[in-house]
Amino acid sequence: AGMRFLGIIDGSLYAEARAINDAGQIVGIDQIGTADLSFYTAPSTGLKFLKGLGGNTVYGVAINQQGVIVGSSSDSTGVDHAVMWSTPASQPTVLPLSGAYGLNNVGQVVGYGPAAP
Repeated sequence: AGMRFLGIIDGSLYAEARAINDAGQIVGIDQIGTADLSFYTAPSTGLKFLKGLGGNTVYGVAINQQGVIVGSSSDSTGVDHAVMWSTPASQPTVLPLSGAYGLNNVGQVVGYGPAAP
């Protein structure tokens, strides 16, 4: 269908789509100056923002064929955590990493974290 505008919220400084799956579900980030938000959209859905852990950053960076999303979110103290959203409307589940970059269709996640002692 060619390129299409996904949408943007008022006051956005920067927006970027980060990942798409075969169903056309897309995740990305939207920076508004005071916070970094993550959005989800699909062919029949407008922009929806992913829930975070209470801090100012939420990054959805990968989505698999089942629509599961991974990325990172900061908590209210500013500490980043890898998170997984089982659906775009769900609360994020904290993973034992600092950030997640990708996941496959069986739920295996790749990311980064501190080195083991």
